[in-house]
Amino acid sequence: MGEIKKKSARELSSLNMRLPIPERWKILFFHTRLRISRRANMAKKVSVTMQLDHDVNERILAEAAREHQSAEVIAEALLRESLDRRSEERAYRAHYDERVAAGLADIRAGRVTSHNEVMAKLAALQAEATRGK
Repeated sequence: MGEIKKKSARELSSLNMRLPIPERWKILFFHTRLRISRRANMAKKVSVTMQLDHDVNERILAEAAREHQSAEVIAEALLRESLDRRSEERAYRAHYDERVAAGLADIRAGRVTSHNEVMAKLAALQAEATRGK
């Protein structure tokens, strides 16, 4: 089995077809585990070097001490929260811009109600509500 580990994936697949079934399963299982572990290694953390202002560094260290966590864990959490918040803000801004554009299109198409018309309808609703009491 030691020499099989040194073979390429193509060689392994051709070798799989020539082996008895139980041995083929073992090699297939090994090859699958190898691919999964390589994918898992891609998900490992990366090292980032940053220059921080002194006060930011002190605040991270103080937060780490309060939370009994490493500064790296706190910094990663803060970056993740900041990125999530920015993403949410972009989504909100896009929604807001879309709604404003729709409102402006309504104005250009003449689908508007004047202030005086709205106030007249409101007064009629209020009068109807007071009569019903």
